[in-house]
Amino acid sequence: MSKYVQGENTASQGPGPLPDNAYDRVRKNQAGKFMKTPHYVYITKTIPADDELSFYFKPSASFALDVGNTGGVGNGATVLTSASKYTSYGLPTVGTKLDIHPTAFSCSNALSSSINFVYKSGLSSGGR
Repeated sequence: MSKYVQGENTASQGPGPLPDNAYDRVRKNQAGKFMKTPHYVYITKTIPADDELSFYFKPSASFALDVGNTGGVGNGATVLTSASKYTSYGLPTVGTKLDIHPTAFSCSNALSSSINFVYKSGLSSGGR
């Protein structure tokens, strides 16, 4: 909801600009990096048979611990590469909408562009 701002005339007010969360957004995120929790995930391209899509659902504190405990990584690392920390979703087909709220995902670089993370507007979803 926009805030009312003082108009040119001090006796009047008008609606101010809408906040950033007033519009739905679709993002492509980097695999293995912690991200804001989306409202849902949408698959836009075919996933190769030799790949798989996996998601991470723990909070940021757990993510930091898991990154730090990944063999040889840590000390400032920001990418989680350990496959055992993710939950596999296999090979969802094109057009699949996953009503999940992951905080990271794992797949090949080629597959990253096939996954859309949808963030609903704060106005339509109650300000999430």
